[in-house]
Amino acid sequence: MIKNLEDKITEKIHFGKGDECWPWVGATVGCGYGVVAHKGKMLVAHREAYRLRYGKLASTKKVLRTCKNRLCCNPEHMILGSLAEAHQLQRVKRNDLRRGKWKLSDKQKNRIKERALRGERATWIRRDYPHLSYITVLRLVHDTVNV
Repeated sequence: MIKNLEDKITEKIHFGKGDECWPWVGATVGCGYGVVAHKGKMLVAHREAYRLRYGKLASTKKVLRTCKNRLCCNPEHMILGSLAEAHQLQRVKRNDLRRGKWKLSDKQKNRIKERALRGERATWIRRDYPHLSYITVLRLVHDTVNV
């Protein structure tokens, strides 16, 4: 049975509550973005999730995420913008991280540690926390850093 694009997208999104990130649980490309195959083409998952919610997109516009999660498909975390605006948003996110504005809650820290104790690799854990470096995840698991 051939599935339509909407079905393919919605079955690969882990829907959370309204304000939470909705992570893509399907295929990804090397840089960490979710992708879905449809009619012989590879489509970017968050862009298609946005299009499903808000309708047709201009090919010149980028779908920018206001959260830091490359796998997030929550349309409430997305805005349309140009390539220049995408670069500006990245600079703001990077500066916020350096200034310590992106702190993990105790619940998030415990979740990371639990996943590591179950044998999950740091590279896979990091996919859900793209604002953290691989080394930071390792240090967090071994209680050598406070984020």
